[in-house]
Amino acid sequence: MTTDTIRTSFPGGGSAEELLSLLGQQRDLYAQLAGLAGGQRALIAGDRPEQLLAVLSERQRLISRIEQVARRLGPYKADWAGVRAALDDRQGSEADRMLAEADGLLAAVLEKDEADARLLAQRKDATARAAAATRASQQVGAAYAAQMDSRGPGTEWTDQ
Repeated sequence: MTTDTIRTSFPGGGSAEELLSLLGQQRDLYAQLAGLAGGQRALIAGDRPEQLLAVLSERQRLISRIEQVARRLGPYKADWAGVRAALDDRQGSEADRMLAEADGLLAAVLEKDEADARLLAQRKDATARAAAATRASQQVGAAYAAQMDSRGPGTEWTDQ
């Protein structure tokens, strides 16, 4: 099968080369996303919100690029069986490999994100408990101060 024959078999006049390029871009973007997800955990655990915001911003930029690639892959995926059948053995193997790598990277990112979400929820709960304890301590302190004020100046507590 010639490249011209393959090219005419693809949706929208696409080509095997374009498909493989897009799959490679998708895989590479997922790899970058996975790298950011790995560093994100340390920033959450280390309580470095400024750096975490920078990582989240970069992640959003990568996600926007992933969405662009996904839109371009859409016509290929709509008829994946036909597209895959039109690839020669080498191209098919390469496409399968890149898809498997992308799937593995995405699964790892999602797993890390779920773990980070749990860590953030735990930190939020711990912060809420600490705030409640602080409020309770302040209330006890205020009650103690009020009781001291009600006893009048110069009155001391004594054991009886």
